[in-house]
Amino acid sequence: MPRAVESAFAAGSDVEIIVVDDASTDATSEVCRSLEGIKYIRLEKNQGTASARNIGIEASQGEYIAFHDDDDRRLPGSVDELAAILDADPAAGLAYGQIWAGDENLEPVGDPFPTEFIQGDVFWRIVEANFIPTIGTVFRKSCLSEVGMVNPDLVGVDDYDLWIRISVQYRILALEKPVGIWRQALANSGQGSSDKVLEAVRTNAVSNRALDTLPRAANDPDRREKAREGIRQRTSQFLYWYASEQYKEGHLKDSRKSILAALRFNIKPVFHPTVMRMLLRSFLPV
Repeated sequence: MPRAVESAFAAGSDVEIIVVDDASTDATSEVCRSLEGIKYIRLEKNQGTASARNIGIEASQGEYIAFHDDDDRRLPGSVDELAAILDADPAAGLAYGQIWAGDENLEPVGDPFPTEFIQGDVFWRIVEANFIPTIGTVFRKSCLSEVGMVNPDLVGVDDYDLWIRISVQYRILALEKPVGIWRQALANSGQGSSDKVLEAVRTNAVSNRALDTLPRAANDPDRREKAREGIRQRTSQFLYWYASEQYKEGHLKDSRKSILAALRFNIKPVFHPTVMRMLLRSFLPV
């Protein structure tokens, strides 16, 4: 928490930091009360990430909002840079930059992502796949009066749902440089994104929910069905890839879980001998 707050202060020249403690049961409250310059809100009952974000938004005074989980880090000056490109384009509702995945010490691992900077009217692109990293994002608070607050029913994918809704009415801008480090989710890290299969299924559901409920999708049925097929294919491809990786590492239960999830999307696996061995072995008793 102190590292996250320090990085948030360094990310902007005039930032308001609101820490929402979602009914923690460890030493979080003591740590937060020792930090200077923040607005600390303690919830007595756990309400989940989306509700905590809404509470923080409602308590905020700023023109722009940036979500920041306590295990992530924003790079110095990055909020100022993202806010500046929003200032220059009143029709834009959100700006994002690249992020690195980080290890337990938030040291960058691999190359920053995304590698493609998609901007402008991005609705049909983002409804098929989320390319906007939460720790790399700043958006206008005023957008929420048009698109609504964060949806607490969409556990783990509430941010993605919000990006889609913002993209319906506002331009999205991209800053072509890294702006943050996201602590990479590992199987034992306890993060919401640690369960890759559940995350993929939830992401698929949010995408299809947007196609089913948003008027922009309803008004273009051909594009909507093309997007729906793209979502189905992409989700299934990821799940089979993940099943293969888990199989190679000997995690047969996780491999089986991923295969079962993929089959729900009615995509048949490639009938390659290695894939078939993976399927057969994954469904043997463990």
